[in-house]
Amino acid sequence: TDMVFSGSLVTYGRAIVVVTETGMNTEIGKIATLMNQAKSKKTPLQLSLDKFSSRLAVIIMAICVVVFGLSMFNGMSVLNSLMFAVALAVAAIPEALGSIVTIVQAMGTQKMAKENAVIKDLKAVESLGCVSVICSDKTGTLTQNKMTVQKIYVNGESILENQLDLNIESHRHLLYDMVLNNDSSIVDGKGIGDPTEYALLETFQHIGLDENVLRDVLTRVEEVPFDSDRKMMSTKYKMHGVNHILTKGALDSILDRCVSIATKDGIRPITDEDKAEISRVNREYSEQGLRVLTFAYKESDEALTVNTENDYTFIGLVSMIDPPREESKQAVADAIRAGIKPVMITGDHKITASAIAKQIGIFNDGDIAVTGLELDAMSDKELDEKIEKISVYARVSPENKIRIVEAWQRKGNIVSMTGDGVNDAPALKKADIGVAMGITGTEVSKDAASMILQDDNFATIIKAHPDLHHHDLLPHADALRPAAQQSRLGRGQIMQVVVHRPAGAATAAGRRSRHMIHHGGVDPAVDDAQRVQHPVACRQLPLGPAVTNAGDVEPQPVGEGAGAVGKLHDVLPDLFLLCHMMLLFRERNRLPAHRQGADALTKMLTDSSAYPRWPEIRPP
Repeated sequence: TDMVFSGSLVTYGRAIVVVTETGMNTEIGKIATLMNQAKSKKTPLQLSLDKFSSRLAVIIMAICVVVFGLSMFNGMSVLNSLMFAVALAVAAIPEALGSIVTIVQAMGTQKMAKENAVIKDLKAVESLGCVSVICSDKTGTLTQNKMTVQKIYVNGESILENQLDLNIESHRHLLYDMVLNNDSSIVDGKGIGDPTEYALLETFQHIGLDENVLRDVLTRVEEVPFDSDRKMMSTKYKMHGVNHILTKGALDSILDRCVSIATKDGIRPITDEDKAEISRVNREYSEQGLRVLTFAYKESDEALTVNTENDYTFIGLVSMIDPPREESKQAVADAIRAGIKPVMITGDHKITASAIAKQIGIFNDGDIAVTGLELDAMSDKELDEKIEKISVYARVSPENKIRIVEAWQRKGNIVSMTGDGVNDAPALKKADIGVAMGITGTEVSKDAASMILQDDNFATIIKAHPDLHHHDLLPHADALRPAAQQSRLGRGQIMQVVVHRPAGAATAAGRRSRHMIHHGGVDPAVDDAQRVQHPVACRQLPLGPAVTNAGDVEPQPVGEGAGAVGKLHDVLPDLFLLCHMMLLFRERNRLPAHRQGADALTKMLTDSSAYPRWPEIRPP
């Protein structure tokens, strides 16, 4: 496109622009419109509390009416009967519930802040624990946001950067082209300018040379800056008394302009076989997710213009990549084993994105990668049918990102979206929990997000998730996944429906009993037979009674070794234990596993010898 969008930064070059749109009609104005149209959703905890409150209100009102009627029947005055019924209603309302939930969520924000996850909205604490899909940006989040030179094709062979030798003529021409035909610089160890260009300078330094020495000796005479139409950049230098025009850019723009090729035996005319081999190597590099630059030069005294960029001598190809973060692969593996679906959304080419996704485990056999144009061609119905197989989205627009989020939400999933740019803001607001980058993120994206990653690291999301603090839990998630699919809910959702524990929440007693319950920790002293296998078993909470293969429950005393609900009583406040139990029984008919867990608690709680502390409690 030849359009310059408002809010863009001009890094180099010169241009004359004409204003065609203003205000909300600009591209950034359209993004603002999308943000205004994106409405925040209630979290699962909010929905549960809303249902609980409405049902509780109906029950209380019904009881009050009955009590009022009985009081009148027994001869009490209308005023006294009304006062008695109102007092009963006031006493029955759990007015402290909201405060307690807020306090527990605030405790969660403190714990998550230690993991470099800053919570802007308290509701996000609980939402993170429910997440079943994470849509993540690639650059800087899954990768290091630092280009690194990988393979180099020169003299008809692929070599590594440490094999470059200034004593070899073709190598020397390539290194000069990489350093001189370059507008970036490295100051105090930090790259300034385009990341692709200062990656080339770092290669020069890695072989023990200083680019500033070369630049001080040789002066740039002329230049034609890079543009998206030509896909190349050219500069002119006088070296050894001869004018050299150095060029770098995309292979499809430069190869057809080459009339000769540099080889071990010197320069010779380029043949169709040479071009076919160069194209094959370029395709091979691209399929590995590498970004490829082509380098060429010629000796010429003619003025450097767009029209004189031809008759080049091909030097070589330099491939580079923004490598994945070391911890990304493990973080993705942990998420997948926990039943969370990671999805990559990037502005890179589809081949590059797919290659990176394969390296870190997001893209597997049978998965699909689509571009923004392909997504635009899909109807909502087609997208809903394919959404679970699509793991990589490339070249997407802000509207595309919103469609992706909405498609997952229509499937009943809780979606987390990461982003750092202004164009990511609408999707961050639309997602159940928007995650912005603290280092590279724009202020607009941070404002739209619910959580900010101070280190821009995907692994931080996983570390902040309550189910993934201990790897000893993850193998059990595979056994749970069929039950999660049967209920049409993700694993994290089932866990949160049954046990509403905000992400990061833990009490002092919980930390003392960390082997029993510390984000789902497992007490090694508890036998497997004493763990009830239902969705609460996502976190392997031992519930006390032994469960046989047939599903029968045998009440057992809670001893010092098992200490199941006894220790639960010590770790969690009484109110939250009761809430957990009520939610479990509310969901008891969703799956056979729910019924098994509910029946286990029923027998345990009604047996005073098993739990003498609350002999009067009866499950609803």
